[in-house]
Amino acid sequence: MCKITFSKFTLLFALLMLFASGSVSAQPLSVQAGVTLFADPQGEGRVYVEFPFTINRSQFLFEKMENEEWYRAAIYAQMILTDTLENPVDTASTFFYTRLGDSAEAGRKDIKLFNKLSMLIEPGAYKGKLTVIDAASKREGSFLFSRLEIDPIEEDHLALSNIELAYRINVVDSAQGQGRLTKNNREILTSPMGIFSESDSSIFIYAELYNLEYREGLQDSFNISIQSYDDRGELHYDFGSINLDKPGSSAVISNVLDVKDWEPGKYDLRVTATDYGSGESDYETRRIVIYPKTGALATAASYQYNSPLDTASIETMTNVIKYIVTANDYVIFQSLTETGKIRFVKQFFADKDPTPGTPRNEYLEDVFQRYAYANKNYSTLVGANDGWRRDRGRVLMQYGVPDKIDDKTMPSSFIPWQVWYYYQLQGGVYFVFLDEESWGDYRLVHSTASGEVYNVLWEQRMKGISPEEGFNE
Repeated sequence: MCKITFSKFTLLFALLMLFASGSVSAQPLSVQAGVTLFADPQGEGRVYVEFPFTINRSQFLFEKMENEEWYRAAIYAQMILTDTLENPVDTASTFFYTRLGDSAEAGRKDIKLFNKLSMLIEPGAYKGKLTVIDAASKREGSFLFSRLEIDPIEEDHLALSNIELAYRINVVDSAQGQGRLTKNNREILTSPMGIFSESDSSIFIYAELYNLEYREGLQDSFNISIQSYDDRGELHYDFGSINLDKPGSSAVISNVLDVKDWEPGKYDLRVTATDYGSGESDYETRRIVIYPKTGALATAASYQYNSPLDTASIETMTNVIKYIVTANDYVIFQSLTETGKIRFVKQFFADKDPTPGTPRNEYLEDVFQRYAYANKNYSTLVGANDGWRRDRGRVLMQYGVPDKIDDKTMPSSFIPWQVWYYYQLQGGVYFVFLDEESWGDYRLVHSTASGEVYNVLWEQRMKGISPEEGFNE
């Protein structure tokens, strides 16, 4: 694994930060970023990780170029990867330009700039921070990856990469070369967070399929099927399936999906691959968020909206963010003044807003609803409002609402326990909570999630009454 070295880009980043520190404070840049995992092209067992990001062009300062008829903005981006203890692991950076022929064009709000950074990473758990800086105005913005689970790409059976969602995929002639946004002769304009507008009629997808059973000269095929599911887990739309000839032991999957009639909301896209030769199958899922068209809400309605932050106390804000920010950011938060804490929380939720530009912040609402539910249902005493601190409350705040909850009783002792299933988290994990005192305080005793308590003795104790098949070791 590469250690951080002071390349010329790292030095440039340091200089830009130095200049920025002396500039007038300004609204931070809004950055949307994501992560997609692919097989190591060098075949060394690492994972090729891409960090695509988008930024709105109107945020940048365009300067007139001397003796030229056009205007230019210069942008620097850097991704710093650390381990979970904040120790440096690797870094990647880029410096790029965008230009205009007319300065009036710089004010358009509907133009996005696309780019990405990439690394070869050993499988494991990490943290990351992607920072974008406007070289002219010194404004900057960041996107934090509080936990990156880099799982290995399977090498001994059929395996799909992550699904990459895009606003557009353009086929590129190989003679034109491979640009920064190009993979396998396809230029991909990624939606890194899977966020689209109701006005978008199409969503493009890209994925790679590995370890096909392939023999030279033997004609064989594989199948790809695509479905979408609504936020309740029910089938929303079946795009059907298609049989494709095998080009080799790996293949590229690229398609466009018609979504012009989809209502605003959250959907899970599922892509399934089946190798007819080996009989093996694999699938990947990806969350899609479709937000209403700008202006779809009545003006009066937008003024009537009240954010949960409007009435939240500093204590509530502190409790709410404790399990959803990084440990380092929580330490920084604790050191701030009361005014600084309020600004910190507001900026944190603004950066996480899945529908920026609309009055509502669905992520903020979801977090506060989970907090209220935890206090109502998991508190030690009625009115204690400490449910968010209990194990079930902490897991609910940190990972969200589980896909399924099983309430069980241990036959030998009648001790109640619960199993919470998260099908989309880390490929599918579960949490086991035990109410040993039988008074409603369920303690976490075992989980298959990375970084959580893993108790082999508990698994042995559970033999015969273990969680549903598919999660067992």
